Amino acid sequence: MSKRYPRLGTGRTDRDFTEFDRLRRRIFAALVALFATIAIGVAGFAIIGRGTHSLIDAIYMTVITLTTVGFGEIIDMSNHPGGRVFTIVLLLAGAGIVAYTIPMLSALVIEGQLHHLFARRRMLRKIEAMQGHFIVCGATAAAAYVAEELARTQRDVVLVMPTDEALEALPDQLRDVPGV
Repeated sequence: MSKRYPRLGTGRTDRDFTEFDRLRRRIFAALVALFATIAIGVAGFAIIGRGTHSLIDAIYMTVITLTTVGFGEIIDMSNHPGGRVFTIVLLLAGAGIVAYTIPMLSALVIEGQLHHLFARRRMLRKIEAMQGHFIVCGATAAAAYVAEELARTQRDVVLVMPTDEALEALPDQLRDVPGV
């Protein structure tokens, strides 16, 4: 099936599925890796503390290790070579995971990629729910006028444009009109 044309009956393109699924997999994998690293760190420091330290102490040790703050060890590692090796492994693996996950999530939010992607999914769901709607095709002034008139008269309309750039270049009156 072509990546440029909608799947039959859905109004969604393969690109819409692929883009969202790829981003969702990246976010999910990064968050799972981050939470797994934190859980492993907490469990490891709880074991190393041999029950003499609280769960909060294990969480604290994990956080200062993963964030590379190194503020101060609560669980003494001076006579625990296995604990030191665990801390080194947690630091090397965990710092890489934190260094990947946090900036990636921040960039998605700051760049608006996440907002754009969810807005696009909402629009595609809105299109899927429509029945008896008008479809206006083309990136001409006439097509924009027809779509604007249909929207102004409270009729359901979907714009079909040749490119994403043409869709984004629509006048403000057509910003709420769904389009592909």
